[in-house]
Amino acid sequence: MRQYEAMFLFDSSFATNFASVEQEIDRIVKERAEGSIVFRKKWDERKLAYEIGRHKRGCYVLVYFNVDPGKIVGIERDCKLSEHVIRVMITDATEITPEYMENLVIPATNPNRSEREFGDDDRRRDSRRPAESRPAATAAPEAPPAEAPAATATAEPEAATDTGDAPAEEKTEE
Repeated sequence: MRQYEAMFLFDSSFATNFASVEQEIDRIVKERAEGSIVFRKKWDERKLAYEIGRHKRGCYVLVYFNVDPGKIVGIERDCKLSEHVIRVMITDATEITPEYMENLVIPATNPNRSEREFGDDDRRRDSRRPAESRPAATAAPEAPPAEAPAATATAEPEAATDTGDAPAEEKTEE
C-alpha cells in the first residue's frame, strides 16, 4: 500500500452536510478501493473560477489515504461516475508525514475578500475604477523651460549639402 493525497471537489449543495461528504469519501476509498483514510479535512467552499457542468460553486476536501497503486484508476472512475464529485486530483504523497498533516493550516475564508479577486491583480482593478479615485501617476518632474536650441528654433528646414561629411551651416537672422 502507498500513501496518496487527493483533493476532492464536491457539489456545494451536497456538501452542506459534511457527514454526507465523509460517507461518500468512505464509500469510494474504503469500500470500493479497500483503502484506509489517514487524514481528511474540509479545505474551503468557494465560487469556481469557471463553471464546470452546471456547477458554479464547490467544496474542496483534502484527503490522505493508503491504497494499493492499482486501485487508483478505480477511485478516479468512481469519482467520475459519482453525481456528487465534480473533480478529483490524486497525487503520490509517500513523503508526507502524519505530523505534517496535523500541522496543516487550512486557509480561512476572508469575509472582506470578494470572490471576484480570484486571479485579479492591481492593474486590472485600477483600470475599472473611475479616474478621480485612482492614485495619481508619478511622472518625472519636467525641466524648467530653457532657451530652445537653434536647430529646433528655426522654422525653415535645413538645406541638404552635397558633401555629407561637413555639417550644414546654421542660418542666423540679423
